[in-house]
This record gives sequence, structure tokens and C-alpha cells, in this order.
Amino acid sequence: MKNSQGGNARASSNSYSKEYQTRGGKKSGKSRRKADGSLERQNLQSNIHDQRSQERAHILQRQMNEAGLYICPVCNLPITSGFDVHEVFVTRGHVRGCPPEVQKLIHSAINQAALHPGQCHQDAQFTDAGKRACAVMIVKKEGAIRVIRWLRLLGTVMTTTTVNEEIRYVENLELGNVSVPVAG
Repeated sequence: MKNSQGGNARASSNSYSKEYQTRGGKKSGKSRRKADGSLERQNLQSNIHDQRSQERAHILQRQMNEAGLYICPVCNLPITSGFDVHEVFVTRGHVRGCPPEVQKLIHSAINQAALHPGQCHQDAQFTDAGKRACAVMIVKKEGAIRVIRWLRLLGTVMTTTTVNEEIRYVENLELGNVSVPVAG
């Protein structure tokens, strides 16, 4: 079979393949970069997972009462089986689009509370009373100064008004200007 230049089409495609293979180190280089990038991403995700596991243990310890039971800040009942972890001051939505290193910072025990899955988590996420209950528990256990320092640190790597709003929120909690819900 002849190609348009009068040569053998098969030979032409073979020579193209050989030329592509010798010059085409770029293509395999790109594949390696993609593989390295996904490997790097997997390592970062693994590190985040390890950090989250350590933070979850700290969160539970903080929420343990004198009887050795883990208490949900929203309903004030013991957490006896599985639990959800809720970001209280700065959420994943606030750091969406930020570099992974910044996103990782919100998984601090200073920002998280262990809750019953379902209604308690929904209340913490979508109601003022639920957020207040979680924030009050964190501020009581960690201290307002430590929470504010953490928020200020986060403010140095984020460009958002959320951090300043949350600092004011914690200051108001400390001053008693935010009413604390009573579990019912």
C-alpha cells in the first residue's frame, strides 16, 4: 500500500512510531509526572487521614466526662457508638479552593467536635444553638485564648473574613455575650 508521498504506508507508520518513541520520551515523562502527582496526592491524603485519626482521639478525650463517657455537646447525652466529627469555627467550605496545606489546618481538635450522627450533627451544622453548644464546649475545654490564637494563625494563611468573624464570636462567648443553649 502506498501513501501520498509514494512510500509504503506501513513502513511510514512504523518509522513514525519509532520516531515518536524516541522523541516521545516526553509523553512517558508526562505520564510519570501524573503518576508522581497522584502519588504525592495519595501521600498527602494519607498524612491527612493519619492526622485526622490522631485529632479524633484528642476530640473524644476532651469530651469525656467524669464517668468516662463521651458526651455530645448538642444533646448532652453519651456517645455510645459511632460518631461524626463536625468542624465548628472554620468549615471545609471556607477552605475550598485553598492549598491542601491550608485545608489540612482545619482538622485541628480546636475546630472540631464529636457528635451523634444524624440529628445532632444536623443541628450543629445548621442551627445557631447547635453551633453555640459545640463552640462553648471547645472554648471551655481548650480555652478562649488558645482558640483565638489558632484562628489568628489560620488567618495568616487564608484570605477570608470568616476568621475575623469567628474570633469575634469566641470573644463574645468568653464575655458571655452569646447565649448558651440549654440541652432539652
